[in-house]
Amino acid sequence: MSLICARLHFAVRELWTRRELLGSAHEFRRGDALIRPTFPRHKDDFELGIVRDEWRDRAIDTTGMFGKDPIEKVLIIQVDVERQADFSIEDFPGPGRAATPGRPLETVSANASVFLDSSLALAKATLHDFLSWTKLTREQKWLGLSGELPEDLGGGRLFDLEAGGERIPFGVERLTIQARPEESALSTDNIAPLIELLDRGERPGLPEELLADAEHFAWRGDTTDLRRAVLLAAIAAEVKAKETLEEKAPNEAAQLLDVVLAGPRLGVNVRPAALFNSLARGAVGRSLRERTPGSSSG
Repeated sequence: MSLICARLHFAVRELWTRRELLGSAHEFRRGDALIRPTFPRHKDDFELGIVRDEWRDRAIDTTGMFGKDPIEKVLIIQVDVERQADFSIEDFPGPGRAATPGRPLETVSANASVFLDSSLALAKATLHDFLSWTKLTREQKWLGLSGELPEDLGGGRLFDLEAGGERIPFGVERLTIQARPEESALSTDNIAPLIELLDRGERPGLPEELLADAEHFAWRGDTTDLRRAVLLAAIAAEVKAKETLEEKAPNEAAQLLDVVLAGPRLGVNVRPAALFNSLARGAVGRSLRERTPGSSSG
């Protein structure tokens, strides 16, 4: 067992910061871990290690900020996560040092990888909470959507604090891989219908766009937001149900349906579930709740 520090770096969206805060570190606890976010001192602060070239020397953006007490736009934050781990630097071979006997390097490396991954998840969650509170209490609404996790810049490193903070010779480069169906690709065969839609001046329907947005939030990797996905899918279903009822209702029911769908503006309150049950049965003679498996949608 040893006290290990996982050091990670994240991109943030122009966190407005007074110059007096640059270089400062702030500690708090989350369970058995000590979390320490640190602000950069200058634009080329932090030894980022494995990171995309576009983030080098970009910890702070000082352009366009003037005044007696200028504001700096912080773009990268360092987060240290300190916890006890079941490995130490002694388990890894190094200059003048053999690995601990009886501790296979494969096993120790696997333990270190699990430690780094769990520290990454903890750092992301706590930094998200910090940015959310900053967005709400300091009116920095541009910091991102609720539920959107900060971007990990990769190249997390481990340090053994009980060995004087010596860096453990272990690291991984994380890649996010998303599988997408081949039939989604544009081709000479399937682009023609899209051009025809544009030629007719047609635009995608609102419920279809909302449902696509829901799928975007549900399946986009590190920034998955299931809460927003479910909410958008529910809105898409409600909007589509109203459109379908208006389209399929017979003439004798259309006027009453217009009044009901006008909702609160006319003092009529309809629960969304009624769109698929009682209101659907009254307007078009069918209820989705009463449909039998395999029946035609008409």
